[in-house]
Amino acid sequence: MKAFNTISVMLLGLGTLGVLAQDTPGTRPARPRADADKVSRPNLEETFKRFDVNGDGKISKEEAPPRVLQNFVRFDITKDGFITLREFRAVQSGRAGGQAAPGATPEETFKRLDVNGDGKISKEEAPPRLLQNFDRFDVTKDGFITLREFRAVQSGRAGGPGAPGATPEETFKRFDVNGDGKISREEAPPRLLQNFDRFDITEDGFITLREFNAGRSSAPANPDRPQRPRASASGQ
Repeated sequence: MKAFNTISVMLLGLGTLGVLAQDTPGTRPARPRADADKVSRPNLEETFKRFDVNGDGKISKEEAPPRVLQNFVRFDITKDGFITLREFRAVQSGRAGGQAAPGATPEETFKRLDVNGDGKISKEEAPPRLLQNFDRFDVTKDGFITLREFRAVQSGRAGGPGAPGATPEETFKRFDVNGDGKISREEAPPRLLQNFDRFDITEDGFITLREFNAGRSSAPANPDRPQRPRASASGQ
């Protein structure tokens, strides 16, 4: 009987130690953290609305908080003295000063850079890298970059040869950036520009599709390319 009581006391003691161990600091299971994505944070629209004190849809210098005021010129892309939601969103998202998002199409990138939504990119809207190459993108030299010009240069169409396997008509259409049915010297890629006079049969300063096809058909063989031996008539 005495042995039984001793064993009972030992078991009770072990059970008590187990409970204390569970309550000891540092051994308690960690609580799952709240999902960071589920934590509510103000979005750009809500932030803009707070800064737009008078609710007129734009932020003036008087309304701008210190950090925005310090960078007001960068936010005010159209230089009209106000920051619109589109301008605010563009700069805050890095669109006006950064690179295109990975995997973005030329159309998506163009839309982000066209801050005022007028269908063309001005020098004020162009981010640094695009501004450095503005003249190359502005094929028509009107001071703006259209979607067609942007797409052409981004795809290498305005600066390189036609895509492998493309028909002459498809290649001509890619080089004709402004879509007027003819290729100007400004639109011509380097290799075509070197032979512009040969393609411009009528010598009017433009290459039509008909002239383009004729010039391609009469293009001289590449002297650096080794010629294949012709098969003899006897088949030997």
